[in-house]
Amino acid sequence: MDLPVDEWKSYILQKWSLLPKSIQVTISTAKTLNDLFLHSSLLLHAGFSLWGSFNSSCYFHSSS
Repeated sequence: MDLPVDEWKSYILQKWSLLPKSIQVTISTAKTLNDLFLHSSLLLHAGFSLWGSFNSSCYFHSSS
């Protein structure tokens, strides 16, 4: 099964561009994975949704 990598990259770049610059900098400069998860968790509680719905066309899984 071919994965739609180009479409996924485009989707992520579009979502990334919607984030405020201050959040982009915070995420980009996170020193640990824990820092990244902590900040992402705070964003989710604030109502940001980077991934959308699990039923969206951009959510892919492999059956293998």
